[in-house]
Amino acid sequence: MSINFRRKLFLSFVLFFLIVGTGIIYYSQGFRIDLASFSIKKTGAIYIESLPRDALIFINGKEFSNKSSILQKGTLITNILPKKYRLILKKEGFHEYQKNIEVFPSQVTRILNALLIPQTLKKETIAQNLKGEKLIDIDNFQNVLTQDKNNTYYLTSLKKETNFNLSSRIASFFKSKIINLKFSPQEENAFLAQTVKGIYLLNLDQQKTSLLLEGEFENFFATEKNLYALKVERSKKNEITSKKIIIYDLTLNKEVFQEEFSFFNPQEKVIDLKVGNGLLAFLLENGALGIYSPDEKSFRQIAFKAKQFSFSPDKSKIVFQDKDGKIFVYLLSDEIVSLEAPKESYLRIQVADASKIEKIYFYKDSFHLLLEYPHQIQIAEITKLEPNNQFLITNKKGEAAYLLAENKIYLLEDTSLKRVDLNFSPY
Repeated sequence: MSINFRRKLFLSFVLFFLIVGTGIIYYSQGFRIDLASFSIKKTGAIYIESLPRDALIFINGKEFSNKSSILQKGTLITNILPKKYRLILKKEGFHEYQKNIEVFPSQVTRILNALLIPQTLKKETIAQNLKGEKLIDIDNFQNVLTQDKNNTYYLTSLKKETNFNLSSRIASFFKSKIINLKFSPQEENAFLAQTVKGIYLLNLDQQKTSLLLEGEFENFFATEKNLYALKVERSKKNEITSKKIIIYDLTLNKEVFQEEFSFFNPQEKVIDLKVGNGLLAFLLENGALGIYSPDEKSFRQIAFKAKQFSFSPDKSKIVFQDKDGKIFVYLLSDEIVSLEAPKESYLRIQVADASKIEKIYFYKDSFHLLLEYPHQIQIAEITKLEPNNQFLITNKKGEAAYLLAENKIYLLEDTSLKRVDLNFSPY
């Protein structure tokens, strides 16, 4: 073997190792050949969390192994070329979850809170011969409060299987007409009753009433700890001159906060009041929606033509619907990981037939919305990506209520009370 040949052979081996070594280094750093463009590109990754966790994962029609388990929440798929993809999650008996996603070099595209919905959900009848067409309230003790066209209240106990005229039973306790009646969040067989003289705590078992707040109130809302109320002050000419925010501690049985409601014209009626994460949210008849912090004594208006709103269970979001049907989610805290949006952002939620929606409330995970239409209840996700997966939960004929503590929907249909269980995920 000549020296010249040995030199060429040596250089060939060196060149071979340089090419292969460089390729291995590039490969280990996430570079791949894109056969569509015949170029070398830095790859990215896709991370997926779904419920149920054992869904089949398809990306552009190719199945990938699902590594989720009881101990591992999601699946990370690496070495994905940067471009647009179609993600599909499948599970037998469930609707397909679909999402258009885009992968970027050296970045992880996250799909979190992907909820697969069963194709059929059972609607079971749990009580019959109920009276009243309006479903007022359901408490955590399986008691149901209804009201008929004559404003007569009826109480149904699902545990005791009893049903009686509540208005006639409590008539002797009040000389004035009851304006508003709700279950007390602290104890069973107790109610918060509003009359023109004030807000009372009524205990049926003890057969007694206690005046909590005296005066005229436009609206009130109760949590397990506090009663939040908006008190009205009138002039001698019976004109509303001012309003006050009052917080009453239900455990200490005393008023702990009072502040002038000076954010809006007192003549404008407050049609809804809710509380979440220490914030009070007020919805006015003219569509103004504002949130107030009693601790910081700060106020900000977040909408100008809203017709309904609701806090998320984790108290980090407010969903509201404008009078023109558009739906927005306002973020009370950063959602960088899940929604890639900072605090005080507005997310426009695209759903089908939005103008026909009668009620909106959050699903238990705070990342999905339950949409109540005239004859259906559907679920839709809170997302910035398309498409928005929206599916039928149940058909309905009358009024409905979602009990967050149980994660169940109750439906009042004719004289029957029916229930749909939304606890369909195994994890």
